[in-house]
Amino acid sequence: RDVGAFISGDPQFDMSLDAYGKLVHSLMRGYTHEGKSYLTIAIGCTGGRHRSVHFAERLGEYLRVSGHETEVRHRDIGADGGN
Repeated sequence: RDVGAFISGDPQFDMSLDAYGKLVHSLMRGYTHEGKSYLTIAIGCTGGRHRSVHFAERLGEYLRVSGHETEVRHRDIGADGGN
């Protein structure tokens, strides 16, 4: 929670999340229109344990609120990234 609060405290975080969410929402409408059943999105950062995890969770919330069925998986969260 502390890390998430720190990351969300960056003035650019909410703007970035909103812009990314709008882009993905737009893409998902197009995919649905074409009959596609899912869209995979990958988000990463150098360590993969803080910013990307928090951003993915918040993006998942954003998309759920926008009416999309969303699953967030942290593929590499347990991997040893040398950090």
